[in-house]
Amino acid sequence: MLKSLFTALSIWCVFSVITLFLPVNIIVASVVSLCILLGLTIISTKLNISVDAKPLNARWELPVKMILVTSFIVLVTFISQHIGSAWSGFISTFPVILAVMGSVAHFSDKQASTFKILNGGIIGSLGGCVFFAVIAFMLKHNFMIWQVYATAAICSTLLLIAN
Repeated sequence: MLKSLFTALSIWCVFSVITLFLPVNIIVASVVSLCILLGLTIISTKLNISVDAKPLNARWELPVKMILVTSFIVLVTFISQHIGSAWSGFISTFPVILAVMGSVAHFSDKQASTFKILNGGIIGSLGGCVFFAVIAFMLKHNFMIWQVYATAAICSTLLLIAN
């Protein structure tokens, strides 16, 4: 488990650092992100994963997940003033939080639950991608802030419902 977690986070870090330095506009970034996420969604939803034999809720799982994810959020909030907005955004994205949740599920020997957590993260990231792309586009065109967030929320929700 540790080998695959380290490999996945390393690949994500390298990819994210490279993309921080690319001069890409929001349209290109949104199209590339949506294509990758749609591809991952199609691939991951076609996999046939059997149901876990172990019970779904061990008493220790929820508190451990809550403590780990909350600690991570507090840590990123605390160091954000020292590392800047780009790096704060880089380390506070879904893959890190999903790594915590997926690792706890995997540690408790629940492969199907681990898969469902990660698959849900991929599908949820589609909505997040649309949400932020709509916000970036509309803010460039001087829409009122309530219009921006309302439109972004509607678009991301419709995408997730359609998926």
